[in-house]
Amino acid sequence: MKKILPLLAFLCVTALMQAAKPTGAAETRSLIHKVNNTWISQHANDLSTAWNNSLYQLANMDAYLTTGEEAYLNNATQWAEANQWNGESALAHICYLRLYDQVADSRRYRAATRFIQNMPREKMNLPIFYALARATGKDSYADMLEKTPQTPLLEDGGVTLAELARTINVKGVKNTPAILCENFRHAAANEPANSFSDQALFAYGLMWGINSGLLSKNEYQAKADELWTNIKKLVKKDGSVNDGSTVSTATFLMAACERLRQQVALNNADRAYWCDIMYKLAAPILSNMAEGKLHDTMAIEVSPAWDGRDTGVTYMEAFGRLMMGLAPWLTLPDDDTEEGAMRKQLREWALKSYAQAVDPSSKDYLLWRKESQPLVDAAFIAESFLRAFDQLWVPLDEVTKQRYIEEFTLLRRVNPPYNNWLLFSGTVEALLAKAGANYDQFRITTAIRKIDEWYKGDGWYGDGPGFAFDYYGSYVIHPMYIELIQALQSLSSGYASRYKNYYANALTRTQRFSTLLERFIAPDGTFPVFGRSIPYRMAAMQPLALMTWQELLPTGLTYGQVRAALTASTHRMFDGQENFNEKGFLTIGFVGRQPGVSDSYTNNGSLYMTSMGFLALGLPASHPFWTDAALPWTSVKAWNAKPFTKDHRISE
Repeated sequence: MKKILPLLAFLCVTALMQAAKPTGAAETRSLIHKVNNTWISQHANDLSTAWNNSLYQLANMDAYLTTGEEAYLNNATQWAEANQWNGESALAHICYLRLYDQVADSRRYRAATRFIQNMPREKMNLPIFYALARATGKDSYADMLEKTPQTPLLEDGGVTLAELARTINVKGVKNTPAILCENFRHAAANEPANSFSDQALFAYGLMWGINSGLLSKNEYQAKADELWTNIKKLVKKDGSVNDGSTVSTATFLMAACERLRQQVALNNADRAYWCDIMYKLAAPILSNMAEGKLHDTMAIEVSPAWDGRDTGVTYMEAFGRLMMGLAPWLTLPDDDTEEGAMRKQLREWALKSYAQAVDPSSKDYLLWRKESQPLVDAAFIAESFLRAFDQLWVPLDEVTKQRYIEEFTLLRRVNPPYNNWLLFSGTVEALLAKAGANYDQFRITTAIRKIDEWYKGDGWYGDGPGFAFDYYGSYVIHPMYIELIQALQSLSSGYASRYKNYYANALTRTQRFSTLLERFIAPDGTFPVFGRSIPYRMAAMQPLALMTWQELLPTGLTYGQVRAALTASTHRMFDGQENFNEKGFLTIGFVGRQPGVSDSYTNNGSLYMTSMGFLALGLPASHPFWTDAALPWTSVKAWNAKPFTKDHRISE
C-alpha cells in the first residue's frame, strides 16, 4: 500500500489542477475523451500501418500528451508491438519515434533507420528526418533536409499547413531551417478546401502556428476560432466524427489537442506558481538596485566559516546570478496578462539595475576591481546578456555598454584557477565578441579545450583534472560550456565549423546529464543532497532546465514529465519553509534556514543561483512544456510498478 501513495498523491494533485481549469478547456478535454474512447472501443483490432491509421496514432499520442490518459499510450504501444515496430508509411515510423520518448527501445528507431534508407526523398516525408535526428542524436538525419525539397508540400492548404507544422514540431522551431518556417507562414495564408479533414487540419495548423509564435494571434486567431466552432459541431452523440472515417477522427483529435493547449495556456497553475516564485526571488533585488538602494537594503549574511574576503561581493553575486536565471523569462514579448505585467516590471528594473551596476557614482556600483571573485559573477552577468542579448544588452545606452566593456576587459587581470573558472573567463570574452568589442580568443579556446579534456565519461565532467561528486556540472560546467560554444557559433560560419565537434559532444553530454537529473527526482519531489554549494538549491537542475528551454530534451523525457518533476521539487523546497527573511531576501540553506550547510565562500548573494532552475519560463505559456498534461516522471513510474525508460550509458 505504501508504495502506491506517491502515485495516488500525484494523480490527485493532477486531477485537482485539471478540475480548476476554465470551462473551455474542460469542454475540449471532454470532447477529446469522447471521440478517442469511442474510436478505440470500436477499432481495437485495427493494426494497419497505412498512412491513415498511422495519422490516427499520431493524433492518439497527442491526446495522451495533452490529457495524460494512460489508455491512449497503451493503445499506441500495443499497435506498435503488434507490428514489431515496422510499418509501410513514414507516418508509422514517426509515431514509433514519438513512442521512443515514453520507453526508449532501440527497435523503435532501428526500424525507422532501415526504412529511411530506401525511402524516396518526397516532400511529405520531411518529418521523419527530424524525428530520427532527435531519437538517435545524429544531426546527419536533420542534414538530409538540405537535400529534400522544402517548398510547400501539397497544393491543398490544410494538408500543407498541418504537414509543415508536424515537420517543424518534431525538433523545435529554434532548430528548424528558416525556409520551413517561411513556408509555414505562406501556407497559413491559403484558404482551405471544404472537406472536414482539410478544415480540421487547417485549424490544427493555425492554432499550432499561433501557439508556437510563428503566426500572429491578432491576424489568425479569429479564423482558428471559426474553424474550431465549425468542426466540433460535427462530433456526434456517439462520439463519432463527421463521416466516422479514420482521417476525420485523426484530424479532429489533432485540432482538438492544439485547441486544448491554447485554452490551458490561459490559466496554467504550474506556470503561475513558477512565475510567483521567480518574482519573489527577483523583486527585492531589482526593485532596490534599480534605484541604487540594494546596498542600503540587503543585509549581508555570510557562512559561519567565512573566508574573510570583501563581503561587498555579496551584491555582485546576488545580481549576476539572479539575472542569469531570470534572463530567459525576460525574452518573451510584452502582453496584457498578469504575468506580462510582472515580466515587464522586472525587465524595466533589470535595465536600470544593469546601469547602476557599472556607474561609479552609484551606491550600487559593484565590486568589479577588487579580489578575484568578481570574475565569477561578471561571467554570470555576461551570460545573462548572452541569453537575452536583444532584450537586455541592446536597449542599454552607449555609456553603459562602454562601461561594461571596460569592466569586462579589466577582468583580464584575474588569472583564473585551473578549474571551472576558465569558463568564467571564456564567457566574459564571448560576450565581448558578441558586443563587437576586442576579445581574447586564447581565453575562449583554452576554456573549450580544457573542459573537453576534463570530461570523465557518461555525462560527468571533472572540475579540473580531478573529479568531485557534486553539482558543479549543473551550476557551471554543462550550461556555461555549451552556451559558450553556441555563442561562438552564432558569430560567424568560421566559428560554427571550428567548434562543430565540440558542440556535438557537449550537447550529448548535457542531454545525458539532464537524463540523470530527472532520475534524481524522487516520487515526493526530493533529490539527493551532496557535494559543495548545497545552498544553491534549484540550480542543481539547471542543465535539465536549459535543455527544456532550448527545446533539446533528450529522448525518454517528455515536457509533461519534466514540468511535473521540477514543479514537485520546487514545491518541496519553497512551500512553507523559511527560505526568505523579513525583507524578502534569500536565507542561507537548502530548504529553509540552514547556515550549517554553507561553505567558506557562501553568502546570501550566492544563493540566487537557484533562479537557474527556472529557465523554462523562457518558453511561452502556450508551449507544450506548460500545456501538456502533468505526467509521472521516471521515479514515480519505477516505484509504482509502471513501465519506464531503461537507462544506458552514452558513447561518443
